[in-house]
Formats: sequence, C-alpha cells, structure tokens
Amino acid sequence: MARTIIEWIQRRHDLNTSKLIHILPSGGWENTLSLHSDILDSELLGFGKSVISVLDGDIEEDYKSKYKDRGKMKALNVSFLPIPSIEKFLLDKLIINLDLKFFRHFGDSFFKKKSLDQVVSEFNRTNKGKSDGKALFNSLVQEATSVNRVEEEFVTMVSNYIVETEDTERLALRLKNALK
Repeated sequence: MARTIIEWIQRRHDLNTSKLIHILPSGGWENTLSLHSDILDSELLGFGKSVISVLDGDIEEDYKSKYKDRGKMKALNVSFLPIPSIEKFLLDKLIINLDLKFFRHFGDSFFKKKSLDQVVSEFNRTNKGKSDGKALFNSLVQEATSVNRVEEEFVTMVSNYIVETEDTERLALRLKNALK
C-alpha cells in the first residue's frame, strides 16, 4: 500500500519528472531502517543518490523514542504514511469509529456478492468482539477478491481512497525534498 500511495503522490506533484525512482518494499519497519542504513553506509547507489524510508504512521512514536531521540540512525531520511496502517485504517473506519460515508463508498466499490454489512457482521461474530485489523483485512480481501478482483486491485483502490481523503502534504513535502 505504501508503494501505491507514494506513486500517487509522485504523480500528483510531478515528482518523477526526469528522475529514475525505484520504490522497494522491504518488510518490517526496523528491517527497513537497517537496509536504509546499510545502503547509505556501503554507498551502494553511488554519489548523488537519495534514499527515503516511508513507514506506517503508527510507528512514528516508536521510531522517535527508539532511534531518533537517542541520536541513532540520524543520517536516515524517514517519513510516515498519513495513516497508521491499512489494517488499522480499515478497522477504525469500518468498526471502531464507524465512518458511514466511507462504509457506503467502500461497500459499494468492493462488495457485490455479499454486502459489507454481512462481511463485518461475520467478522464480529467470528472474532467475538476482538479488534484485530489483520483479521478484518483478510476477511475483506477474501470477500472482495471472490468476485474477479485481485488483492493488488483491492489495495490500490483502498490506497486511492486514502490519498483522496487523508492529508498527504507532509509526506509529499518529504518526498519533494528527498528528490531535489
């Protein structure tokens, strides 16, 4: 999902004009930071190249307390998505702090065989009231992809909704600065 959001920001702000940009999903946030550090230390990309790590929004405080505030990995250019994670975003919008506008739009966009109401009700019944974003995400993907959709299309459409409704300016500014 981060890749889709970053690509969207690049297009919207014309950040990829006359530039070679590669987006590399690399796993968990600490592994991403370690890879970022190794790339810089080894000068793997050569002179004049930029690297920026874009992490889920929900780990910003963990990053600050574990690394930034302690002066570790201070050479890294790190930014954060405008949402905690896709799983937590969907859990919040569909269950915890129900956003009816989003619920309707999301349901109309993805659920043709079974309504979103049914999918969420089954999830709640199966999980006995436990708030588990990953389990909800898997339930949503399973149902949405049962009608000739693939998971990548599902994530792309959710990402498009996120960038249309959430504030991406802070991330866009970091990307602009990294690409100068």
